[in-house]
Amino acid sequence: MAAGGFSPDRPEDPIWFVGATPVDERVAVKLDRPRREDIQIWSFLYSLSTSGNPPAHPVVVEPGDDPPDRVVRSPSGNWGCELTELTVEMLRAELAPVRQFGRKLKEALDADGSRYGHLRGRQIGIAFMPPAGTESRPGDADLIKVEEALREDKGCVGEGMQFSAPPTFPARLPDSGMYGQIGDFVVLVHAGGPPDSITVAGSMSASIACSDALALLRSRVADKDLGGTDVLLITCGLPDGSGYVCPLDSWLFQHLSEEANHGRQLLDVPPKHLRGVALPTGELARGSMYLAVRVTLRGTAPRGQPDHRAHFCVLSLTAKRARRFRRTR
Repeated sequence: MAAGGFSPDRPEDPIWFVGATPVDERVAVKLDRPRREDIQIWSFLYSLSTSGNPPAHPVVVEPGDDPPDRVVRSPSGNWGCELTELTVEMLRAELAPVRQFGRKLKEALDADGSRYGHLRGRQIGIAFMPPAGTESRPGDADLIKVEEALREDKGCVGEGMQFSAPPTFPARLPDSGMYGQIGDFVVLVHAGGPPDSITVAGSMSASIACSDALALLRSRVADKDLGGTDVLLITCGLPDGSGYVCPLDSWLFQHLSEEANHGRQLLDVPPKHLRGVALPTGELARGSMYLAVRVTLRGTAPRGQPDHRAHFCVLSLTAKRARRFRRTR
């Protein structure tokens, strides 16, 4: 959940204020770079195929010369595809320590299964909430405190709640599963985790300005605007090398989606080599990779001069009037 707003001194720059949200979720096994790139390119081609768009089949994907990362060949043409991603972690330095804290905590709990057996099948929520106005970061001292607190079995949040008929809110909430403030973290334990496994979910609040999202996008496009590359695929929700994703990334793409939907130019400097930039928008900002794709193509003016105005091609599972994704020469 997030609230939209703006800074009083910059009303033209929208901001998403995201409440305490999980920042780390494991969705895959460890992945090396080639496998992560496979996920990117095949997710994109899957989206094109399910929406009835080119490239025509058969489609062959081959390693590129880096650049590009991959080459897509089909009867309708060949495309050199460069692959990259945008993540909130690129904007918020405090995000990485919180994610690492959650992973270290899980490793410690798993390593001492006899002591923490009561936590199997439960979800441990650790919300990073340092005092306002401080630049505190999680460290080993907080980790030890949380480990010590979790040795006690306090049950799960919601246990022991009884409602009368007709339902009425209880006069006093039970404190089961509530470990309170421990260092800079608020710790809660919930039921419903995978059986025989301890789940740890780190969370924190964040603010994401539209100007930051645009600056990050433009920086990545400039870095990847290389000779031999036709299309740049920018991914949201790609698992990292350890198999984790950051749900906060969706709000970064939400800014870009809304800017595009309002007809605003996403790139302030036209690329020299790239003919298309594909990034996930719309429902993808809250879902998995490439359920919807917005492609920016570089057009051609009547006299053969480059026309750098944005040409958007919406490709989605539900689009009724999706334009063709094509290579322009």
